[in-house]
Amino acid sequence: MIPAIKISKYLKLLSILYLLLPNLLFCIYWLKSPIGILTSILLIFGSIQLLKYDFEQSIYPNTFNFGYLNIIFIAFIAIFLILISGAGGFSDQIYDYLGHNTKFRDLYEKPWPFRYAEVDSYPCYYFGYYLLPAFLAKIFNHVRILSMFWTAIGMCLVLFWAYLLIGKKSLVYLFIFLLFGGLFTTGNHIFEITIGKINFSDLYWSDFKPMSDAFLIYMPLYLSSVWVPNQFIPACMVIGFIAYEIFYEQKGYKSIALIPLLAIWAPFPAVSIVLIILGNFVYNSIKTKSLSLKFKEYLPTSIITIGCLPIFLYLLSSKSGESSTGFIWNFDSNWLIVWLFFILLEFGLITFCFMVFTKKAPQILLDKSLIPILIVLFILPLFHFGRNNDFTARACIPAIFLLNIILTNRISYILKQKTKMKYVLISLFIIGAFVPLKVMWRGTFHNKLIGEPKTYFVYGDMYQVLKNYHSPAEANQYLSDNNSFFVKYLIKK
Repeated sequence: MIPAIKISKYLKLLSILYLLLPNLLFCIYWLKSPIGILTSILLIFGSIQLLKYDFEQSIYPNTFNFGYLNIIFIAFIAIFLILISGAGGFSDQIYDYLGHNTKFRDLYEKPWPFRYAEVDSYPCYYFGYYLLPAFLAKIFNHVRILSMFWTAIGMCLVLFWAYLLIGKKSLVYLFIFLLFGGLFTTGNHIFEITIGKINFSDLYWSDFKPMSDAFLIYMPLYLSSVWVPNQFIPACMVIGFIAYEIFYEQKGYKSIALIPLLAIWAPFPAVSIVLIILGNFVYNSIKTKSLSLKFKEYLPTSIITIGCLPIFLYLLSSKSGESSTGFIWNFDSNWLIVWLFFILLEFGLITFCFMVFTKKAPQILLDKSLIPILIVLFILPLFHFGRNNDFTARACIPAIFLLNIILTNRISYILKQKTKMKYVLISLFIIGAFVPLKVMWRGTFHNKLIGEPKTYFVYGDMYQVLKNYHSPAEANQYLSDNNSFFVKYLIKK
């Protein structure tokens, strides 16, 4: 058996390396040499300072131990989930792999940084997930295999963080954690099937238009891992790392130094994590009537943030495309009804039922963050960004991660109770898990071991693919403005 305190140290080291390496590749290959070297030194130094602090003995006396078989099985589950997710084209791919595959190919085939010849512009995209596999593929080829391997490592780290936070030895709870979903997603698809817009066999694999023009959706975690592994993996890794330190090891907020590293990976979830941490800090300060700030603890955060400034400028260099941006009331005249309906079905009802009918369950340390988590989930749908409202769909991932940890602990309690109410709660879980299970089933039985899976490997670079398969406006929003500060003064030419 291995103590959780020891496992957490290895997890912290591997998580920091996983997040840091793409940032270093971007700084070295995208930025002018003096700036790239300086920012790389700052990022490495800040990460070392964070690790030095994190390797100190935990204040929280954690008695949870890992068995060696548990470690092997978690790794096996991660590999299995990636094999059936569509990564690398081993199994059926969802439509978003049109973009994932093209980005891998662009980064693999083109020298860094590169321009799209058709429009004479550099790309402006959060390439974090794609950089290391593409870099290694330049040396070893086999970009598909490398992308699968890289994704599997990330999923493995995410599952380890979830397992630590759940604190239950049975690995069944990992699947419950991933499959927990709201009733809105399932209900939405039943509505689409009923009116004949999509076939049952294509459930969640084709583009669909939700009932509201506001395009509100909180994906269950498993669907996010399939749809956007580039954002799911880093977002869950960072929030898992931070939550474990704040609530279980009680080390304060020093691990927020990881948030700037998310910029090149997943900027929308980074915003959500900031809101959750800020909300938790304010809530606890009000509750305890004290404000505790130790500024020396935030040295790594300051160093890493300064090192990431060129990356922030890179993301801000995007051309102002015609992506729809605004508030929910700009897109739906019945926004209040839609918003309340969404909140109720997507997480409100299931959270209320589980918390009320399991109020005698033993409290876990993460329960202290429930109010800030719910507040963030309430306010995210009010803002709309992008053609399909990517902001809401992606920014929710860290909050859903934490909420699912709490709900998974509650379901572990209710399963042991002799009460009819547990069948109601289990039914709510099954309804919410219907769509994720459907997607999991499809990936399991549509792969290269059985037949030829449906994949999205098409000709053209990212700009051409977005323009041809979506719209010129969507393609333009992922281009850098040639007159931006970043392109003029920072990018390597």
